[in-house]
Amino acid sequence: MVRLRLRIVKSPQETPWKEVVLDPPGEYILGRDPRVHLSIPDKYISRRHLRILYKNGKWMIEDLGSKNGTLLDNTQIQGKGPVEAPRRGELVVGLTVIQVEQQEEGKVEEGGKEEAKKG
Repeated sequence: MVRLRLRIVKSPQETPWKEVVLDPPGEYILGRDPRVHLSIPDKYISRRHLRILYKNGKWMIEDLGSKNGTLLDNTQIQGKGPVEAPRRGELVVGLTVIQVEQQEEGKVEEGGKEEAKKG
């Protein structure tokens, strides 16, 4: 099983999480709203900015019509529907930079991570 690790490497302010590991299957919403699965209090992030889902054996990332868009490895993905997540890459939402890494379940480091609540 491939898990998806998200690690915040840059943010304009303190965030409620620094690193999470997402388990398939599942769908996770990232945004500014504190009620979403992955909340980040960056004023340039929409309340429901993007979703991350595991579909057909692949991790996908989809911008949900956010005001400021989403960059995945320096490519704007807003309006493109679900885009396959890279094995290792960078996600930029608002002023926040998130390292994305797909990992086999047995290879995930256990220190300092949180488990995200599934949708």
